[in-house]
Amino acid sequence: AYTLGITHPPGHPIYCLLGRLFTFLPFGPVAYRVNLMSAFFASLTIVLIYLIILKIQDQGSRIQDHQTSFLCHVPAIVAALSLAFSKSFWSYALVTEIYTLKAFFLALLIFILLKWKESFDQRPATSDQRPATCTRYLYLFALIYGLSFSNHITMVLFLPAFLYFVLITDWRAVFNPKNVILVILLFTFGLSLYLYLPIRSLQNPPLDWGDPETFRTFIQHVSGGQYHYRLFDLPLNKILQQIKRYSLIIFQEFTWLPIAIGIFGLFSLIRRRSFLLFTGLLFLIEAAFNLSNFKFELPSHFYIPSFLIFSLWIGYGIGSLFHLLTFCPRVQRAGFYSLAFLLLLVPLAPLVANYKEANQSQDYQTYDLGRNILDSLKKDAILIGGDSFTYWYLQYVENQRRDVITISRGHIPHFYPWYLRQLKTRYPDLIVAPEEGEVVTGMRIRDREFTYPITEELWEADEARAQEKEIKWRSGPFRETTMAAITKYLIDRNVERHPIYLGFSDGIKFILPQDCYPVSNGLLYQIKRGMPRLVAEKPRISYKIEAKFSNELVFLGYDIDKEAIAQGDSYSITYYWKILKGFEAPPKVILLFTDQEGNFVIDQEGTFIIKGGKPKPKFYHAHLLGYNLPHHYQAGEVIREKYRGMVPSNIPPGRYYLNLTLMRGEKILITSTPLSREDPFLSLGEIEILPRGKKR
Repeated sequence: AYTLGITHPPGHPIYCLLGRLFTFLPFGPVAYRVNLMSAFFASLTIVLIYLIILKIQDQGSRIQDHQTSFLCHVPAIVAALSLAFSKSFWSYALVTEIYTLKAFFLALLIFILLKWKESFDQRPATSDQRPATCTRYLYLFALIYGLSFSNHITMVLFLPAFLYFVLITDWRAVFNPKNVILVILLFTFGLSLYLYLPIRSLQNPPLDWGDPETFRTFIQHVSGGQYHYRLFDLPLNKILQQIKRYSLIIFQEFTWLPIAIGIFGLFSLIRRRSFLLFTGLLFLIEAAFNLSNFKFELPSHFYIPSFLIFSLWIGYGIGSLFHLLTFCPRVQRAGFYSLAFLLLLVPLAPLVANYKEANQSQDYQTYDLGRNILDSLKKDAILIGGDSFTYWYLQYVENQRRDVITISRGHIPHFYPWYLRQLKTRYPDLIVAPEEGEVVTGMRIRDREFTYPITEELWEADEARAQEKEIKWRSGPFRETTMAAITKYLIDRNVERHPIYLGFSDGIKFILPQDCYPVSNGLLYQIKRGMPRLVAEKPRISYKIEAKFSNELVFLGYDIDKEAIAQGDSYSITYYWKILKGFEAPPKVILLFTDQEGNFVIDQEGTFIIKGGKPKPKFYHAHLLGYNLPHHYQAGEVIREKYRGMVPSNIPPGRYYLNLTLMRGEKILITSTPLSREDPFLSLGEIEILPRGKKR
């Protein structure tokens, strides 16, 4: 949004343009300002849910006698707050994503249709004339619907439900030539915002996904062409699994009491079949599309529109409950007020259940990690990362380390040839892809449709199809290649010209040229030509601790550059190891932080879980000696390894203890004294964690 770039398909032009407006807010970082846009449209969505419930309530005359205006608003308040505090809606109201804007458009379109129906129903019973305001609502609907497409093309899924509502309200309006022409024109006018994509792409913004400058690439981008291969290819048994998972997700979103009320509201709509079918279509079409198109676990935010519809059923269920009570002569005013008070407590269930996870007010982890990684790189370095959006934000928005060439590894498989062209244009001295006629192992070049088998090197190119034996693709006019092959080529041709860094990856050996090796520095691997030698002839060790790990090596001690580190800051620690004999396989170094009670707080990757009372690491510090061969070092040599770590932003300030151990697979390497099988962690000393931004 800040750079007015081109996002991933289908482009989301209205979100980028609105996001750019929010960047002009006079407070907070740019990311915070654009996050506020999601919160803003989430708030508007909640208001619209409230107004929609007021429109659709169907309450009896007795309740009208007993209730004040407050009781009229109880169903609307409960429905709106139930959606507001649902897990996915709440969490995506806090981040820069398109989902709350999509929910806003859906709620706004429903509200406009209800206003149109209300205006149509209020015309004189003896008149066939439609009020001017009635037709204007229909025109407004067409314009907003077109605009909603420019946020996400999947708004087309709701078209059958919208057409159904229009036909049952005033079918003559659909066959009025004037109405049809104006509706099409207004819809097209709203949809025309997609012209932003080719116009802006011609200016070559920093993020120019898909190069949608020609008619072919424009249609490919807007239609989400890169995702077409996985449309409607889910077998029936997988769909049933997805439905089961969806039922669990919706329970997590609302908790059991709002769900029970929503189901009651759904059955209560039998009395209003038209609205039952309308909301049912909205719910089922959107949910069915998502459930039938993804072989992996679909993120819950894809279901936010269906959660919105369910919140309407919650509101209608409460209104129906009030209506039923009007037939109970014993229920007096106090009874209505007591029930209303209890129902107002219903949204507290998802509020309490989801607050802890939704509260991200102190979560700087991603920002701090990106900042520390960029700070650790040498000048004019190449950084190849799996997800580079954090680095791009720091470089293009906050103007940090613009000298670093940041390459998103996820953008360079066979279906992103435009990204390779952009890299060539922006960095002329960078050798990105082979020239015509150059033969490279692992490349796949075809003019039209081609097939290649899934091999060990290619599994990361398409995780969704990792279990299949082969993949079929239809190539464009560009060179088709695999992610592993092009990454390997890029490293091989540039490693002597630029410092090259890779993020941690278990598959790193598949993307390295044969004579290149990773040297770990904690946060990243630096790739170097030739096997590295880390021998320290006469080491000067600041903190000497001698501990023998099995019969392979001895830990001699360490150096650390800071004894007090602020939350989110990095530190440098150097280990000294004495080789006793060659390794069977490189062990993993694990550095743990514990509090004063001995509880595990973090490891260097920020995650540590406890299982069965015994510590079990989920992520690891690094591979000791990278992928060096066991015979690379001789017995008696002292190895010096320097790592860079980061204190997680969410760790509470205070004093902590550093603990070190080694693992190979799932097995902790047991040492001689001072360690034992009961306590296989070597205590290195204490460290103080300071509040964020504080220095000592």
